[in-house]
Amino acid sequence: MNFIFEALLLVVAFASCDNCELCQDGKCTNCKSGFMMLGDNCVDGNTVLDYCEEFNTDKFGCKKCARGYSPTLHGLCLKCEHLFGPDCLDCDQTRSDKCTQCRNGAIVTREGACIYCRKYFRQCAECDGMTMRCTKCSNGRKPDNGFC
Repeated sequence: MNFIFEALLLVVAFASCDNCELCQDGKCTNCKSGFMMLGDNCVDGNTVLDYCEEFNTDKFGCKKCARGYSPTLHGLCLKCEHLFGPDCLDCDQTRSDKCTQCRNGAIVTREGACIYCRKYFRQCAECDGMTMRCTKCSNGRKPDNGFC
């Protein structure tokens, strides 16, 4: 990772205020749209980050990732399933804090995790991820305080 960062710094070392929105004393402080800060220079975000829809213009990294991806703390876009597990189909495109859509059969909890009712609750056919309670029992009984 350091090698890539150092190579990028070499590429932009001679760019000075090119592609800057705001440049002071030969140093870029804010980049034009489509570019992001790398050191004191602006680089084309498309050459550095895949799956990024909106780049940070005042620091390195991605502000908004493509659907199915979420930015890490370091501004890189990772697939939702890599961040939140294999059952996560979609997640917040601007923050890497939770899954927003799970695969069929799984539900999203209020913490943004994917669970299967039948695995989490015994004899449960349907459950509510926000309240973490069973809403329909598979054995024909009525749920009692969220359990079958």
